Amino acid sequence: MKKRQLILRNPKTRLTLHTDYLEISNPINRYAVAFRHIGAIYLNKAIRVEIGTCYAICRRVPLWIIDQDGYIIARVAEVKDAAV
Repeated sequence: MKKRQLILRNPKTRLTLHTDYLEISNPINRYAVAFRHIGAIYLNKAIRVEIGTCYAICRRVPLWIIDQDGYIIARVAEVKDAAV
């Protein structure tokens, strides 16, 4: 099966992270998507997500932050070699 991009633009969306899938709920509907079917996630900056959840997601699939118009403003990625 082809991996697809997941674009979450509704600011009322809530994410719940599970071991093999991501549960997505908003006032209209609720669904779950397995990580093996996700190529990348584009997340609206207005969606309230904890940093730990972002980190866990970006370790599995590429995670991009977008604005309300859908333009990419940031990429969340794990730093491999951090100089302290």
